[in-house]
Amino acid sequence: MTGREDLSELQALAEEISDAKHGRRTNRRDRALERAEKRLHDAARAPIKRRRRHRVLAGSFVGLVALSLVGVGIEIHRSSYHHTPPAKSVTNVPGYQLADIRAGRQAALDLSSHGRVPNIFSCESWFDSHNLVVSPGQSTSGFHAGFLHACTNAAINLEGSG
Repeated sequence: MTGREDLSELQALAEEISDAKHGRRTNRRDRALERAEKRLHDAARAPIKRRRRHRVLAGSFVGLVALSLVGVGIEIHRSSYHHTPPAKSVTNVPGYQLADIRAGRQAALDLSSHGRVPNIFSCESWFDSHNLVVSPGQSTSGFHAGFLHACTNAAINLEGSG
């Protein structure tokens, strides 16, 4: 046991005893086994994790689409069922309720009661004598034209209810 070979054998044996005593090899072996087991476990669970991630993404996408459809539906409901009715235009008002037609008919009645024919000249003089002169701030030229039309054509309808 005094040779070199014997000495190296002794050192190897001492290292092995020391490693076994400190548990380095067993710890290394245990850690390697744990890592291998963890890799195997992760490989087995990878499809489950992938499916779960996919389900979360798909669920959030479906939720986002559903939320946008709800918003669009609410807007459609508001715009189609709760709109304000359109304002009545002048064409919806019966003609006898318009101020120019009422004034024209009154002028025709006054002229007829005085024995004058309601023509354009007599209607024009009645318009001027009753201070219905068209001024820029008070009435429009449409009022004057409507008045003349109602006055001259009212002679036909004076007997009727109008």
